[in-house]
Amino acid sequence: MPEASASQITDPATGLSPWLPDVPGWTYGSVLPLARGPGGQLAPAVPELLRTPLNDLGLALQGPRAALLGQLSPDQAAALAPRAAMGLLGAGVGAPAEAGALRVFGGVMAKTADRAALAKAIGAEAKGAGAKEIWQNTGWFRDVDDKWKFEISDTGATLGPGMEQAAFPLSTTRPWTAVPKTGLPLSSVLTHPGGAFEAYPELASASVSQMPLGLELGGTRGAVTPAGAMLLSGGAPERVLSTSLHELQHLIQDREGFASGGSSEQFLPEGFSEQWDKANEALEDTKNKLRNQGINPFAVEDAVDRTNRGLPLDPVHEKALGQVLQHPELASEFNSAMKAIGPLQELKTAAYVQYRNLAGEVEARNVQQRHAGGLGPETFPHATPGYPTGARQIVQIGGKTVIAEPVEHNPFALSAVPIDHNPFTHSLQPVEHDPFEGE
Repeated sequence: MPEASASQITDPATGLSPWLPDVPGWTYGSVLPLARGPGGQLAPAVPELLRTPLNDLGLALQGPRAALLGQLSPDQAAALAPRAAMGLLGAGVGAPAEAGALRVFGGVMAKTADRAALAKAIGAEAKGAGAKEIWQNTGWFRDVDDKWKFEISDTGATLGPGMEQAAFPLSTTRPWTAVPKTGLPLSSVLTHPGGAFEAYPELASASVSQMPLGLELGGTRGAVTPAGAMLLSGGAPERVLSTSLHELQHLIQDREGFASGGSSEQFLPEGFSEQWDKANEALEDTKNKLRNQGINPFAVEDAVDRTNRGLPLDPVHEKALGQVLQHPELASEFNSAMKAIGPLQELKTAAYVQYRNLAGEVEARNVQQRHAGGLGPETFPHATPGYPTGARQIVQIGGKTVIAEPVEHNPFALSAVPIDHNPFTHSLQPVEHDPFEGE
């Protein structure tokens, strides 16, 4: 039976295709391009990983392929990768910020820093006071990167007049913010009456431009370039505001010498990109062969994934596997391709976990989480819901990388011995489980 196109599969209750617009009652795969309907039926669909950026682009894929791939050179991508921020918080971020909220973290270089309070904090620490007590009495705390910090209010923070507001391209009611292509000063993109630009006047003129489409389609919502410019993806206004605050924190990190953020790529083995591309090309070639036999490769891939995870298969999966097994050589080729890409995907997942453990990324996410929760000075920064209390963090600072480990009476203490640039290495181990074994 030939594979049905995405446009041919619709939800019987709504008459809508689950391919891109969200259809109520359907569950979307996080990575695999499949959706499951209320009745258990499967249909091709854009995976959750890409749904938000594609929705926010308003079907930008209608543009020429050359425009998609030509907006970002390999050199530009390499320069941006170390500071790319995957949008870790989605919708639900309030804007404007309510009164009393304190979220962006500043340091001793801020023009508005209360140095008398800092001196009091340092003295209290020398006498054995705890971090939370010092914070409550002085408004300062020593963070995991061994830097003293305070919070700057983002009361009334909103997207600035330079941002273009419009209706979401696939809806007449959902708001959508478009980022201008040409560089604008940060002060016209982000209104921050709470004092970020008073603390760091030079940040008001930092350039902000539209995220290159190639990175935006990959899920990157914001980035800071090595030159100190900010790139933003369009999207729901509250999400764009949240990402702006995340990137603002990275700019402050650069000024203050705080622990920096980074990217997943720095935790991957040398030559990983070439291996990944080769494995994906082989898998895609095998998928095309399945299509030529009238077999849905998405259903087969999902069946293999569920088998490897020990999950039950529904009739759609069993049918797809049965079809593949009628072509033993093709089944073997597909299985080999899946085995080749499996350990590489595990490496990517592990690298992403380490990226999230970078102290600079933890801090920038903390800004977003405190903004989303409306938290004020009564909440110690390390007590923010979602903060990885008790977990190790990777501190990149001054060209060195060290590990911050939790210790008694001190939330974190830096290890005395610096570690190398890539402290987490992984060997490429084949996936041993064969979903076709015994068939």
